Amino acid sequence: MQLPLSSISNSKSNLLEEAEVILHLGSNLGDRRSNLSRVIELLSTHFEPLTVSSIFETDAWGVIDQDPFYNQAVRLNTTLSPIDLLSICRNIGLAFPEKKGQRWGPRYMDIDIIFFGEQIIETNLLKIPHPRMHLRNFVLIPLLEIAPNYIHPVLNKTVEELYLESSDYLDVRILN
Repeated sequence: MQLPLSSISNSKSNLLEEAEVILHLGSNLGDRRSNLSRVIELLSTHFEPLTVSSIFETDAWGVIDQDPFYNQAVRLNTTLSPIDLLSICRNIGLAFPEKKGQRWGPRYMDIDIIFFGEQIIETNLLKIPHPRMHLRNFVLIPLLEIAPNYIHPVLNKTVEELYLESSDYLDVRILN
């Protein structure tokens, strides 16, 4: 579903106080490295500067009978609302073939909003902070590179503390 971008870029009413945002990218179909690079390129048309983690490879989480994922974290600042950021992320996702199927199944690109400043949002459309990020090393390890001291606004722990407490057993391998 494409969400309108024209209302985002032309409306001052959508502008908020600047917030630091953490996104997580994942891909396990097609040219995974190229998919991640393309998302970074598309994000950079909306946000500068971007802080980008290394690329990490992990076995699939949840549904294990699929190819490994490449994962990357991105930190940016924005004055957009969380819903407007979600719209941009969804529109960027439209640049990739759609793979419908099972939850946690294979995908060309998955873009998750992990943190949006200190905001806590729980709607049918959006949950921030991401409700399972603290359980997944494939999210935590890229975050450790770019935001180890970022404090989870619900759990009141840093990314580093969450990683040290994680019981996730999946191996996360750095690629670059």
